[in-house]
Amino acid sequence: MITVEYPPDTWGGIATATELMSQGFKQLGHSVTVLTSSNQSRYFLGKHGERIQTLSCGNFGDEHPIYHAYDRVEASRALSTHMFELIKDRLKSFDFIICHSVELHSFCQRVRGLYNRKIAYFCHGLHVQEHFLESELIEEQRLAVASCDFGLVATLAMKNQCVNLFRSTNFIHLPLPLNLLLSNRPKKMRQRSPKLELLAAGRAVWQKGFAELIEGLASADARDVQLNIIIGHGNAAYIERCKALSAHHPSLEVHFHSWMNRSMVLDQMRAAHAVVVPSHFEPLGLVAVEAISQRTAVWAANVGGLPEVLGPAHSIPFLEWTEGRLDDGSIRKGLVVLKSNEIVTNSVSETIEHINAHYSLYHFARESEACLCCIKES
Repeated sequence: MITVEYPPDTWGGIATATELMSQGFKQLGHSVTVLTSSNQSRYFLGKHGERIQTLSCGNFGDEHPIYHAYDRVEASRALSTHMFELIKDRLKSFDFIICHSVELHSFCQRVRGLYNRKIAYFCHGLHVQEHFLESELIEEQRLAVASCDFGLVATLAMKNQCVNLFRSTNFIHLPLPLNLLLSNRPKKMRQRSPKLELLAAGRAVWQKGFAELIEGLASADARDVQLNIIIGHGNAAYIERCKALSAHHPSLEVHFHSWMNRSMVLDQMRAAHAVVVPSHFEPLGLVAVEAISQRTAVWAANVGGLPEVLGPAHSIPFLEWTEGRLDDGSIRKGLVVLKSNEIVTNSVSETIEHINAHYSLYHFARESEACLCCIKES
């Protein structure tokens, strides 16, 4: 089996999902190789289990000439062709390929045509929502789905979105072993602070909802809040917009931090009172699970797979979206609850219990049988 992880250039949801899926199949006795660029090979060294073998296809970050010579679709095709030519002789040794990147649909088509291998597209669904339908990106996703034998999704919410968007029922729900992310490290004792310290972390894209979070907290007159935002690569204009909004609301204390390595992000999560996930859409919401792994409460938007992953007993009120804005009432209600240490502590414990009960290697093994049946039927 080979699982394709490309991009991102920095650690993120796709990389984490790739590792969790690879660990799950490996612990079930399958041989797994991760196809990755050379500058990413260090990411799959068994952070949450055994060491994962990698197959390098070269360093093709956003700075590569391929990305500047073509438009987005043509760049994807050029990249797929280049990767295929580099490793085509190795591909015949794999029985099953899982592709995590929408850009590699032509790569999948070539592999299917030459070696007749079964290919699954793991849909992260970054563009699956009505108000974020960029035609070029959606067309790429349609091509990715058409290029593969079936699709994989990590949550039932994501499955419903894919079925509705792609008019296809050929998607298999495969809950990742998220409990591998849960550490036994106790939460550090925090020094008492007069302010509620909140942390948000993610890429600099509209989907993450940072700008609306700043506006919402300012509207709720949250003077007793300190908001730290760790903002990664993405849209520079979006970063400037967030900073401008912060400057426009001086009564709200906001600090921006450039992207950190994974261990530093986890340290920041552990030190925070709560991690905020105000996204417009999250198919899975791995940042929420990583916050819970540091025994830190999660204040999340009621979207995508977040309610599913956090569980029905999650006791911190969800942020609600209303006409493109975070609802003031849900913000005020959440801030009140976050000031109760007992409720916050219980919420973390309840979510850990939920993840262990529904996102373990046992559940991954049970659902992955559907994937293996599809392969055997060929």
